[in-house]
Amino acid sequence: MGLSPTCSRGRAPAFLTLPIECVDIAARIVKQYPTMGVRTKKNKAAVTRLLEIPDLLSVVEGWDGFVRSQLPPSANWYPVIEQSFGMQTLTSRPSGRFRNRDFGRRIQRLFVKAGIGPLTPHKFRHGHALYGLNRSRDMGDYKAVSMNLMHSDIGITDSVYAVLSDQAMQERIAHLGQVDATGTTSEVASIVEEVLKQMCK
Repeated sequence: MGLSPTCSRGRAPAFLTLPIECVDIAARIVKQYPTMGVRTKKNKAAVTRLLEIPDLLSVVEGWDGFVRSQLPPSANWYPVIEQSFGMQTLTSRPSGRFRNRDFGRRIQRLFVKAGIGPLTPHKFRHGHALYGLNRSRDMGDYKAVSMNLMHSDIGITDSVYAVLSDQAMQERIAHLGQVDATGTTSEVASIVEEVLKQMCK
């Protein structure tokens, strides 16, 4: 589905109206500019960053190359697809009135088929937030994640996403100040699996 919302932090309406010219995969940035047609919450403008998750970025890069080879820069990065006689064609047509609702239904069907339960598009944003917050080493990291979510106040991020289970709290307290040989507490090999677990909670 292109720009995985696990890599990005956008809401579904913004994702569905994002022009190709607002996406710079090499620089890892997404320009969420209402003046360029992106439908953000409260019409807020920001430049946000993709997470460095190699397995997901490789998929995103593949889609980016494909969509750029088919459509002009002003077209949607996740474009409207027309179907005719079994053929699917990417179009420059703007998003329709019910695209957000239809997108949500398709996402739910996709995940049911994959056997991981029905998930709404917003769960991707939730997964992105938890991934970043769980890897924050200090308040600077925490603030950066909050800003990347386009929250106006770090308190919003804290109230919505930073609720820990008793077990998670105990583990964090027990490991405060400890790091592994790489200087971090994350295990790169299990990144994708962990993101999916967080999204399914």
